[in-house]
Amino acid sequence: MACPECGAPNASSRERCARCRTDLHEGPDAGPEPDPDTSARSPVEGDGPSLVLVVATVVAVVAGLGVMAAILTAQGIGPLAAEVPDVVGDAETATVVEAQASSEREPSEDRDYAATNVLDADPSAAWVAGEGGRAWIQLELSEVEEVVGLVIWNGYQDDDRFARHDRVSSLTIETDDRRFKVDLLDTRGPMAVDLPEAVPASRVRLVADEVYSGDEVEGPALSGVEVRTEPGT
Repeated sequence: MACPECGAPNASSRERCARCRTDLHEGPDAGPEPDPDTSARSPVEGDGPSLVLVVATVVAVVAGLGVMAAILTAQGIGPLAAEVPDVVGDAETATVVEAQASSEREPSEDRDYAATNVLDADPSAAWVAGEGGRAWIQLELSEVEEVVGLVIWNGYQDDDRFARHDRVSSLTIETDDRRFKVDLLDTRGPMAVDLPEAVPASRVRLVADEVYSGDEVEGPALSGVEVRTEPGT
């Protein structure tokens, strides 16, 4: 039914025009009711979803996909998985000549848990501390360098073992004469840890102060550690 006042189409069941609110069924100009099979649909009332609902649904879906992609990226999963992050601009990776730890979990038939496993960032291998005592791992550098940060692969990065093993939540970084406290994320993939300033060091020790508890295996685990230094030092 066309509104006698503004001409807008309305469903024949409406009492007033959806646009201008004019009474549709009273007055000399109201005209006869049209055949319900050919009446125009109101832009407000209808059987299908409204434009606002459609837009809101699309926005929600896009936002959900964005959140999922961010989670997978943080965990090093999928085509958007992050590469090794930069630490303080053009930092370089220091040469580590030795890795030792406070303790190492006893090896099994098919794998070991040695401190040297952190040097290759291989997700299928990790250093896992033995039970009891304050766990730490120490990296000896080839020479004294200006250390600006670290890149850490927290926990046992292997898909089937990440949730089973303890991951480090609170960490103390000790150099030759400095000490820094940091918190780590409970996610897979590399994470950058920047020091507040460059520190000369010939060794870097990571002390696990607190852990995210694993489902089965006690003792903090690290799959990889890189020491980053200022270029040319």
